[in-house]
Amino acid sequence: MHINPATIGLTVMWLVFVIWTIRRLSALSSKHEMAWKYGVVRFAVSEWAVTTLFCAVLSVRINPEHSLWYYSAILAFFLLPVCLWGGYAWGRLMNLFFPK
Repeated sequence: MHINPATIGLTVMWLVFVIWTIRRLSALSSKHEMAWKYGVVRFAVSEWAVTTLFCAVLSVRINPEHSLWYYSAILAFFLLPVCLWGGYAWGRLMNLFFPK
């Protein structure tokens, strides 16, 4: 498998985005406690785990060249910030409909 410089550059940029997302959302945890508690911690983390596992199993069935662990690692890396921001948005929306 050949890895070109563009792949390395995009992966590094995504890693910076992952770190920024985690830091940004943890900084917002005190300001938007309900969105953090129910959206990010509960909804996003469970969505991340289920989506990663489901997509990895499908990927192995479609292309059995790589293992389940390979697909799981790649999907977990790329889905983490997407699920965290989705969970944060979901938590903020639920907070609008069901205020404390």
